[in-house]
Amino acid sequence: MDAHKRLAAVLIVAFSALTGGTWMLAGEVFHGQPNYHFIRVHADALVVNFGSAYVWLDTDGRERSALDLSDAGMMPVGDFLILPDGDLLVYHQPVSPGLFNGIMRFLRIQETSDTVARAGEGFYRCDTKAVTCAPFALEAPALHRNFRLWRDDESGHIFLVHTGAFVVYQFSSDGKRIAQSRPDQFRFPNQLIGLDDALWLADTNNHRLVKLSRSTPFAAELETMVVQWQAPHLWPHQLAWDQKAGRFLVLLGDNDMANGLLVSVDDMGIEPLAGMDATDPMAITLVDDTLWLTDFSAGELHRYRLEGNQLIRLPAPAVHTLRQLESARMHARQQARQWQWMGGLGFGLVFIAGLIIAWRLEKPQALEAFARWRGRVTQSQLDAKAAPVAEREVIWIANNQTRYLPWRLPVVALVLATLMAGGVYVLMNPDQPHLAALRPLLTALGVMLLPMLALLVWVISYHGGQRLGVTREALNVYLPSLPFSPALALTVPFESIRFNARHLIAGKAIVVLGSGQMQVFDAKQLARYLWPRLQAANAIAPSELGRELLKRGHPLSWLPVVAALWALACMALLVW
Repeated sequence: MDAHKRLAAVLIVAFSALTGGTWMLAGEVFHGQPNYHFIRVHADALVVNFGSAYVWLDTDGRERSALDLSDAGMMPVGDFLILPDGDLLVYHQPVSPGLFNGIMRFLRIQETSDTVARAGEGFYRCDTKAVTCAPFALEAPALHRNFRLWRDDESGHIFLVHTGAFVVYQFSSDGKRIAQSRPDQFRFPNQLIGLDDALWLADTNNHRLVKLSRSTPFAAELETMVVQWQAPHLWPHQLAWDQKAGRFLVLLGDNDMANGLLVSVDDMGIEPLAGMDATDPMAITLVDDTLWLTDFSAGELHRYRLEGNQLIRLPAPAVHTLRQLESARMHARQQARQWQWMGGLGFGLVFIAGLIIAWRLEKPQALEAFARWRGRVTQSQLDAKAAPVAEREVIWIANNQTRYLPWRLPVVALVLATLMAGGVYVLMNPDQPHLAALRPLLTALGVMLLPMLALLVWVISYHGGQRLGVTREALNVYLPSLPFSPALALTVPFESIRFNARHLIAGKAIVVLGSGQMQVFDAKQLARYLWPRLQAANAIAPSELGRELLKRGHPLSWLPVVAALWALACMALLVW
């Protein structure tokens, strides 16, 4: 590589990293801006949480006071409580839970219920006047995903819904753990409210509201109301009790737990509320005949009057702190979106510039590279001089798979053995809490991967059994047997072969040549002995080969589909 090509390569890599990094970082900033969270009622006031800020409003929506717990060094996440003296109970999470937790959350795998919190993480009691916070000794596990809180004003007991662990906890007023529900009783439980002498819980993935006992046995199910509506609004996650109308107001999320639909639920059934124009309601709180709600996507606070079905956005002068927070959020997101567009546009321009530079500096090599990407044999390969073959001599093209089989199959066997050993260990130790989250994952992966690994072993063995022999006039082909198809051995004249860089169709035989790191036959020998002899043959596109496979009912046309459907079915069962 000369100096010009080396400099071009360095510049393309550098600008690709710069523009791609800008796009990714701007996306993180865009999605990481503070937003509305939950709303609480305390005495005659509402407390609205926005990021690390808490704003007190009267019932008419006029602002009384505000504070930002970041001034006290707090990074509050999730739900919060207001204690009788006005202090806030918040969960402080100074460090992100990490990538593994994100993966587990994406796969919707049950979290362990006894994960220990990291140093500094946990519940804190914050004095709203002095803006100082101190640890609150609530005997709760680390909360790395969603959770909800509710406090009984009479007993002082605190109830915690650990959504990811499927558990509801009961604590005394001083934080001692009194009781907890079974980890197999609910699936992704969400908001909890107290009503009379019982608790009502939104059991999201079981599509129901469930009435629970506060006494012994704790969390015993007393009553169930099935809440199922039309797709995609299938997941009840927020609720409020309308005492006047004798009904629940329930927020149904879509498959992303967003774009909620607010419905009325009573003994007569389910009915959506009219006039609800909020695009993405996330939290709801009912005060008298007014339902307060936060619109997560719009970053706005609304109130919905049940009498008249009217949605009202609060005027700016009434809640100036929230408006300032909304404006700052909107401005930061607009700037981040601009930088994201610039990064994406820059990356596209760098890509186009790279193609132009490659075309100008290495046009022949670029044409061959494009041909290889499209699965075609290049014209230079067809025009090359064929290596001589003696009379009655057969040049057998080396099969790379026979060289790789001695180590590929043991590696696959080792992976199988490791998965089986890990699965047996996890399943044989049901009392280990740190293995609880891995149990459904390993079970599903085992069910999914074992057949697919067996298919991989068969494919490697089948490819390793293919043989190609070049003579002066024809190509000798041998293929091992397939399901519903016996082994084939035939000799085909070169001019009757149809081919591309990845496959050959020779009479009844379809030969897999491979590509890239899965090159079945030696590429150099194909270029020396075979490609120059196929000038009179018929070159075909990869898409034509796919139609030929389907037409013949070849296993290579339906086995990948079966494997993909099996994998999707296993993943669906795991997520469900």
